[in-house]
Amino acid sequence: MPDGVTHHKIHRKSWPLAVGLGAFFLWSLDNVPMEHLCASLLGLCFSGQLIFSLSILFGYFILGRYISPDWDCITINSDEGRILREIPLLGILIVSYSTLYGSIFRRMHRSLWTHFPIVSTFIRWVFCFWWLYALLWRFHVPAEHVLIPSTGAFIGLSLADILHYLADKITKEIR
Repeated sequence: MPDGVTHHKIHRKSWPLAVGLGAFFLWSLDNVPMEHLCASLLGLCFSGQLIFSLSILFGYFILGRYISPDWDCITINSDEGRILREIPLLGILIVSYSTLYGSIFRRMHRSLWTHFPIVSTFIRWVFCFWWLYALLWRFHVPAEHVLIPSTGAFIGLSLADILHYLADKITKEIR
């Protein structure tokens, strides 16, 4: 199995996939009515395609960099070490929270629930962002303002997880 450094190198070098996916959605959603795809950001109204595409990039580059399928490892992995180095104060809280995730799923390392694309991505998504959705629901934020960016970010994170899964599978078959 590749180590965290190898996963990070694959993640860094595969950025054209995320940019291509974001560009695909930017131009493929042109025929969808704007009233269904309008999201508000700082009081300005951008097209839903732009928000969705930027959210895919955010999900891949930011979330995919820090929210890894390897959160279920027994020790602090390279992703968690990167969090502590790059965002020190917030990183301590994130690593503490990821340790809670790890304590729940430690016995299931590289299983369907922790490493399989989409399934494990959704589990980690709910684990990481349940509190944000609860706040948005509490303050009655309209669903269209939440669904477009969160769906895009989820797709970006899923892309990062697919690459992680493929790297694990390919190196397992080589050995």
